[in-house]
Formats: sequence, C-alpha cells, structure tokens
Amino acid sequence: MMPFVAMGRRNQEADAVLVVNMTAAGRDTQSFFTDMESYLSGIKDPQVQELTRRRINALLETQHKAQQANEQQAKAQLWQYIDQGKTPDQIPSRP
Repeated sequence: MMPFVAMGRRNQEADAVLVVNMTAAGRDTQSFFTDMESYLSGIKDPQVQELTRRRINALLETQHKAQQANEQQAKAQLWQYIDQGKTPDQIPSRP
C-alpha cells in the first residue's frame, strides 16, 4: 500500500496532466475516446494514468447529467407554455 503522501502527489500529478479539452463538440464520440486513450497511453505512471482516466470519466458523466437536466427543464418549460394555450411562435426564445 502506498503512503498517504505519495498518493496525494499522484492526485496532483493526475490533476496536472488533465489538460484534455473535455468539450467534444463537433467531433464524433469514437474519435474523442480514441484521442483520449492515446493521450492516456502517453502517461508513463499507471496509477496517474488510471486517476486521470477516472477524472475524465467523472467529468464526462457530470456533463452528461447536466445536459439531461437542461433538456428536461426546457421540455418542462415548453409544456408549461403549451398548457397555458400558447402557440410555438408565442414561446419566448432563450436569452
């Protein structure tokens, strides 16, 4: 088992190497994950590599949940306007 100090250093290293742009906008998912894996394979320390992989996956999951929440909120607002008898052209656009 690693001493606590060494594990803290590894977490700092994982933070330092996590310079991957987490927005994959305009790119297909397969190429994003291929790029991510090739980036991770360049990290020599397997523990730092795994910590970085976990951080990337956690960020992606958080982004996905936020997108789902935004979509649900938008749908709820749309139905609220429809329930009030408004037509699509009367629904205000987002600012």
